[in-house]
Amino acid sequence: MVVAAEALLRERGLGGVTTRAVAEAVPCSEGAIYVHFKDRLELLLTVLQESLPEIKLSGGCMPLSGMTLVTPLLRCRDTQRKLDPR
Repeated sequence: MVVAAEALLRERGLGGVTTRAVAEAVPCSEGAIYVHFKDRLELLLTVLQESLPEIKLSGGCMPLSGMTLVTPLLRCRDTQRKLDPR
């Protein structure tokens, strides 16, 4: 699923990585994706974490572990869920 999502991300951009598109690329049911990932954002974050093991900042490297660039995205998602718990 992660490999398929990464390929779609490279090919179609962020908007092209839907759970339906990933399911068709795997192939699997769309529901099977939710067995492994909470939502599309978690799948995309996994793609980023596996594709970008280090991000270079100002000549140094920042590993994607612990407090990372992904953490603010997760906080944003969690806040959104509290405000709109669909």
